[in-house]
Amino acid sequence: MENRIARKGKTYDLVLTGIFAALIFVVTYATHFPFPTMGIGPKILVHLGDAALYLSVIMIGTRRGTIAAAIGMGLFDILSPYIIWAPVTIIAKAGMAFIAGLFINGNKREGKSVKFNIIGSIIAGIYMIVMYWIGGAIITILTTKNVGIVASLIANTEGIPGNIIQVVLGIVVAVPLGAAINKVKKR
Repeated sequence: MENRIARKGKTYDLVLTGIFAALIFVVTYATHFPFPTMGIGPKILVHLGDAALYLSVIMIGTRRGTIAAAIGMGLFDILSPYIIWAPVTIIAKAGMAFIAGLFINGNKREGKSVKFNIIGSIIAGIYMIVMYWIGGAIITILTTKNVGIVASLIANTEGIPGNIIQVVLGIVVAVPLGAAINKVKKR
């Protein structure tokens, strides 16, 4: 799919990436809700934006999906009360999309292998969880007096269950939806 889209030109490529960035932003904005924590570390959100992220990688390829993920998720944080998370989000979600894309689109699979869509999404999800855990620890250190790295890492483990739920929801929504869209595209 990436080669077919690339042949249509840079304008088409830019528009398609922009549409998916907007989709990721809107889905994240419309579905986000706070995840209950003990209040030790930074607040955690759960949303279906990961489903849109995975779907973008399945539908428009690794490179475009990575850019769309960084823009869409980054804009959500920048335009919300969670702006402090924007740098972490941009790095975490771009990496997540890229890693997912290596499996989803590798060996010319073009998002058509449900097995590799699931494997790629799980591995990318693990990366995202680790990035938010470390990023949350850094935010805690920067915003809280007299907190060391170990205490900060321990405090930020409370966000891990919410991120696991988010990854699982993203996979459960995106993989079947991507398979259905790919089936319709074949006709």
